[in-house]
Amino acid sequence: MPILWWETSRLTMCVRQNMWRGLAGLAFCGGLSLIFTSPVAAGVMKLTRPAEGSAVIEDVGAPGGKGLAIKIEEKPGNLVFGLQWTPAPGLYRVGLPLRLHLKPGFNSRRLKMKAAFGTVEKDGGKQGEKSWLTFPISPSQLDATPGVWTVLSHSVTIDAVSGKELTLSYSFAEDKVAKNQGKRAKSVFVVKKPKLNDLDTLDESPAQKEGMDVVNRIGADAPVPVESLDYAAILVGDVSLEPITTTLAVEKVWPEYVHVYPGGSNPVVVTVRNFTAQETEAVVTLEMKTGLAESAPVGEQRVRVPASGVVRVPFAWKAGTRDYGYAAMAIVSVAGKPVHSNAEYFSVSTPIWKTAIQGNGFLDWYGRESTIPEHVDGIRRSYCNVEEAFSWQPSSWTDLNPTQNDWWAGQCDFHNSRKGLQDWVALSHSNGIKMITYSWATASGKRGFDIGRRFPDTLCRETGGIAPQIDLNDLDVYDIGHDRPELWEYHSGNWLSNFMNLGLLRTIHMHAEEVIKSAKTFGWDGIRFDYPPSWSPMGTADVQREFEMLGVKDVIKELMPEDFASTNAVWSGEAISRRNVRYFRYLFKKELGENFALSYNVGSLVQVHTNKPLMVWFGEMSRNQGQLMNEAIRGVGSIPHYADVALWHAEAVRTLGGYSCVFQAERSPDGLASVYSAVFTFASGAHPYLDYGWLGAKPGFYSQFMTRYGEYCWDLALAPVAAEKVGLSVESKLPLLWEPYLRQRQTGDGLLQTVVHLISAPEADPAKAALKSQGQWSRAVLVRKTCKSEPDVWFLTAEPELTAIRLRPEKSDKGYAVTVPSVHFWSMLVWSEKP
Repeated sequence: MPILWWETSRLTMCVRQNMWRGLAGLAFCGGLSLIFTSPVAAGVMKLTRPAEGSAVIEDVGAPGGKGLAIKIEEKPGNLVFGLQWTPAPGLYRVGLPLRLHLKPGFNSRRLKMKAAFGTVEKDGGKQGEKSWLTFPISPSQLDATPGVWTVLSHSVTIDAVSGKELTLSYSFAEDKVAKNQGKRAKSVFVVKKPKLNDLDTLDESPAQKEGMDVVNRIGADAPVPVESLDYAAILVGDVSLEPITTTLAVEKVWPEYVHVYPGGSNPVVVTVRNFTAQETEAVVTLEMKTGLAESAPVGEQRVRVPASGVVRVPFAWKAGTRDYGYAAMAIVSVAGKPVHSNAEYFSVSTPIWKTAIQGNGFLDWYGRESTIPEHVDGIRRSYCNVEEAFSWQPSSWTDLNPTQNDWWAGQCDFHNSRKGLQDWVALSHSNGIKMITYSWATASGKRGFDIGRRFPDTLCRETGGIAPQIDLNDLDVYDIGHDRPELWEYHSGNWLSNFMNLGLLRTIHMHAEEVIKSAKTFGWDGIRFDYPPSWSPMGTADVQREFEMLGVKDVIKELMPEDFASTNAVWSGEAISRRNVRYFRYLFKKELGENFALSYNVGSLVQVHTNKPLMVWFGEMSRNQGQLMNEAIRGVGSIPHYADVALWHAEAVRTLGGYSCVFQAERSPDGLASVYSAVFTFASGAHPYLDYGWLGAKPGFYSQFMTRYGEYCWDLALAPVAAEKVGLSVESKLPLLWEPYLRQRQTGDGLLQTVVHLISAPEADPAKAALKSQGQWSRAVLVRKTCKSEPDVWFLTAEPELTAIRLRPEKSDKGYAVTVPSVHFWSMLVWSEKP
């Protein structure tokens, strides 16, 4: 019997609960991947307890009722466990059962763990680790429900394994909250002062000591109840070894690009591995899946897979007009029977902002050009499809076209090179990653000041034409300092700049020409204005005279019909700002094409909906699907506040036809700041800016999930709706946030689609949030909805791995109901019905 599986990919480290197996009321179908297991029995790798450093414990929730406890101490530690197993070559799932046993007050926010399967050897007196499987572990991945163990599982190809050991290590992350506040990091342990009565019992008898502290029993063979442990511990159980296939496997599915525009080609290469000692004839089939259950065949090819070898099978594919996420699903079959399948994900959209997941940009790359391939590879593995080159240019506004081999950025003096920039852009484009250039409205650095001297009227001049904060002595020693490497560190962070006069159209035109030339030279796919090109009122006569001087009168007349014929003596600040945005957009689209993307940093903690002038300005920048970034959200100070700001910003921008983008929370004391930043960013309908730790120890693969299913968060047609209006209710024993995130849309095929976000509520009290790094998972969540017809309901989540399951709705009072077996931090229901 084949085992039905849900969509998964090459990034398969996950947390998998047994509750997902054999669940009644679930139907596995539609866009799901099938994995057909070979007839090899699953096994258990028994742990051999080290001579010291661990205790045998009894726990009814542990696999087999027993496990080992590793005491967590102040200093980092690790224990090596022996593994008893002899697997055949094949593709396996290795399952590591874990649980944290924490005492009240233990601060798990900073706890980091790592599992390494392999051998730890001494090489030349040094410890050298040779691992065939290594992965980080965070407390946020583990269910804190009493008595529940969480199985961390990872798929791994095994040919020959020499190392039969498991090393579990732990350490403590830097206390960034204390560091930011200039305080000394506190211990993760709560130290209590002794009470007066305790002083009389410091010299207990041997009998008293034996019963007082279970720590003394570490290393004993006799198991002790887990409840008796009076110290913080990591609990580990026997490792499971589940064969996925020991014959043929779809080892890798690789679309050439992580993102393509509609109509763009995206070839796919499928790699099939043969674990047997005989050449095998097989058929490889590829299909494209999108939406919930939409599927289209791409083709099939008959191949011969060499004994103990691989074969790579290429397929051609071209995108149509259907946008958002795709799964390239490959299946290998032998003698007409499917053996194994695998999938990989990418997105289709224009502009890029519609499906944007933005990565980390380089700052200084001079001398580090060799690391750029590794950087781009990490960005691709994180499913990031757009990246910004921040402050790379000699002058932010006036020089984006350096001709020398290396240069210093005008903003912050970053040291960059032509080869580095060209390699970065070329490698990114070869993966479908779009490259965005940065813009700040200053003539900066030595190059900026040189241009400012030639065109002084384009600057906002102070006394003598120089901004008051500038030290001209820095300019005097600029060349000397940059010619001598030993002085480079003294220049880092310098920013010599004059703000540009954005009231002049010739200043706007100057920058547009620089950007266009730079895009044609280096290959920019868009631009982000870190300062939106806004300005104050200008005299109408001067404004009109400049149109004549630049020869753009007819162009402006067409771009600005509501302002051009005005008889007012002054063009308002709103009109000048509107002119700037429209003129930029006009020139960029004309010279660089419709796909050239525009973004603006408008970060504000002001409630946009209640500010009419701000909504008008936001609306202008949102036209033609612009992106509006909220950077100020990064310092909101608490996760609940972050959630509020992300939600109202995303909704304001959506109503104006643009795409919202937000930074992650940086100053929250909550150890789950990056996880909840991702959850609330996506659930609100916003896009992330920079790294949220996508490849770290996260409870889910959020960027991978959004690449595939971002449509159900990002589509601008998804509008808020009240629960009472749609007759929807959620019943859960643990608190869940869902009502502010309830959305509806009409689909192209006439269905009414309701998206329900189920989010575990974060801790509102900052003091408590600082200690909370794991939470209990909600179970058996009942969702009811009033319906006129039987609905089609899908459960979607990134936790613990990308999962898409069609639920079977049961008839309920005035409608239907479904039961969601488990919710960790965030899951979605997509409810489709005939209106």
